[in-house]
Amino acid sequence: MKYLSFLFVLITTSTPLFSQETGTFFNTVTYNGMDRRIHYYVPQNYNANNRYKLVVGLHGCAGTTEAISWRNALRFLSDSINAIVVCPEGLNAGFMGEELNLITMVMDTTKEMYSIDSTNIFLTGFSCNGFTTAFMGTRFDTRFRGIIPFNAALMEEDFTLNLFNYSNSVSTCVCVGNLDPGLELNKRLYDSLSMNESKVLYNEIEGIDHTYVFGGFENEMMECFRFFGDDIVASAADNNTKQEMTIMPNPVLLDFILVSEKELKNSTITIFDIYGKVVYRLSNVYDTKVYIRDFESVPGVYIVRVSEGMNVILEKSFVKL
Repeated sequence: MKYLSFLFVLITTSTPLFSQETGTFFNTVTYNGMDRRIHYYVPQNYNANNRYKLVVGLHGCAGTTEAISWRNALRFLSDSINAIVVCPEGLNAGFMGEELNLITMVMDTTKEMYSIDSTNIFLTGFSCNGFTTAFMGTRFDTRFRGIIPFNAALMEEDFTLNLFNYSNSVSTCVCVGNLDPGLELNKRLYDSLSMNESKVLYNEIEGIDHTYVFGGFENEMMECFRFFGDDIVASAADNNTKQEMTIMPNPVLLDFILVSEKELKNSTITIFDIYGKVVYRLSNVYDTKVYIRDFESVPGVYIVRVSEGMNVILEKSFVKL
């Protein structure tokens, strides 16, 4: 049984509340007597005169280091919807009981540090924290514009105990792989919301089981954000100065192609895993199409970065099957 009561705890931060660091970094906070890391991605061209969306990502229950994976996989949203991404590390991996207060604290602290549009805050989580996303999002729906539970680890008792508020004002995008063992319970969550006339989208992903980071499925995630509102994507268009890049196919089996909208000139292509480890690098690239062959890295989410000198001009994530 999941324990969901809220407790008030002492929270202090080890960094100034109004520092405005950009790029990839983490802050350490003391929460309930323990040091906790909060992982951020803030656009390099952050401008305090603009208003940014906030995406809170909750990792799965395999370990706290997954917060880094989620942050790295979700960072494409910086350009796609003009967002700041924040991913806290969950105690014992999950966010239950008093841990829900940590999520609230992270949202409030980020709003104090950066120029956040409070009407455009989104929550997404995987597995056990897919459940947390559905619970917190539907119960405290006025704090979020949209929520994305991915492969939520649901149980029958979640429904018999009425843990979700099916008549709510938040938009929900229920995302689940068709090979996930919790597929039917995720469908049940969608059906329950739909029958109560909540705004909900069912997004089933072919060939995906319970092990993937949803941020790696950029097309499916952007489908969710377009469902939340056309203005979410449109408002980012003027702030996105990077070139566009397509990865074909995605997910990747072995060979794939990178297609740039503009010709690359003496560029370097670097591929990282979600922990930031370089697994592939190709220099002196001149073309609009780059063929990557025999990519034999382990299955998971990877990030492609194209740079010219010190400037990153393209960045996109993909899934390796």
